[in-house]
Amino acid sequence: MAEDCVYKNIAVKREPLDTNRQRPITARPSVVKFAGVEFSVYYKGNIIEVVYRPGSEASKNAAVNALRARGLREGEHFTVTTRGSGRYAIRIAKVAYAKAVKALAQSGLKEGEHYTPRNKRREIVVKEERRDAVVNALKAAGLVEGKYFTVKSAKQYVIRLTSEGLREIQRIALSGGVEAERFIRGQEGVLSRRHGQAAVKKLIEVLTPVREEGALELPLPVYDDKGNLIARVVDLRYELVENGKVVDRRAGEDCRLRIVAECEAGGEKRRRKMKCCWKKREKKGEETVLYYFETARLTVKAAALKALTGRAKKGYAHLFSSDLDALRRFKALRDAVDKWREGRPAGNVQGK
Repeated sequence: MAEDCVYKNIAVKREPLDTNRQRPITARPSVVKFAGVEFSVYYKGNIIEVVYRPGSEASKNAAVNALRARGLREGEHFTVTTRGSGRYAIRIAKVAYAKAVKALAQSGLKEGEHYTPRNKRREIVVKEERRDAVVNALKAAGLVEGKYFTVKSAKQYVIRLTSEGLREIQRIALSGGVEAERFIRGQEGVLSRRHGQAAVKKLIEVLTPVREEGALELPLPVYDDKGNLIARVVDLRYELVENGKVVDRRAGEDCRLRIVAECEAGGEKRRRKMKCCWKKREKKGEETVLYYFETARLTVKAAALKALTGRAKKGYAHLFSSDLDALRRFKALRDAVDKWREGRPAGNVQGK
């Protein structure tokens, strides 16, 4: 019997963690990748926003093609909008910015009507019909284009995943898509770190319809690698266990969720167990970060495990949080998994 592990970062503060390798990363803490596209995750007004802002039309086209290649459809699973059409941004070198603003003020062009300065970014924004007049005014003041200023289209593209898009990625994850599964877990990590459990619950609310699609009933057939029927899962039960004793409700970080699968083969019945518990881990650096992840120790054979979760591997196998989500598809286990997860211990951050 092989022991397998399923884990998931639950709470991390200040120091972002790579949910796959359990180590600090240098990537922006609010960014998660799917199809090679770096999406930023926000939670505003009880709404989850997952957006990518490409810096050019070529980047926008590449991202759209990558999403389509994963089966996502524009208009249904993601939207593409363009802002700032018909405008140009003139970026000015720091040493020349004050001179440029003064030159435009003395040129006869009106600020707010013909051009708009953005002092923090050292930019002059102009409409297309005024571009040449502003450029000529800068050149008349002795500023050389390419040396002291550059002119670029002010178009801004925004690619936004819709709620149905998030659900479609969840479907891919539940079908065994590792990239999609990492994307979903990455979102949960970002929302937990930056916005708290209210944001995580909102994401779960968005994804729940998919996670509950196709609720499975028993008995469940178990096949071997050649497609031969070798057993049936005839019963699924669960218990909450703490300090070796069965308890009525979840309490304390040592409480375990024990799932018992009863399999029937050749007229005999055998029980297989999965024990889900919270594991504590500390990460030391400038600060000591305490966080928890889900883990399950399994005595279920590979064929039965595949029937239950849709994924199995001979020998030692790594299982992910999506495998617990797959177990939720069984009516007998749905509430048990949800209630156990709600009792997640809180992580914290300690000083040096």
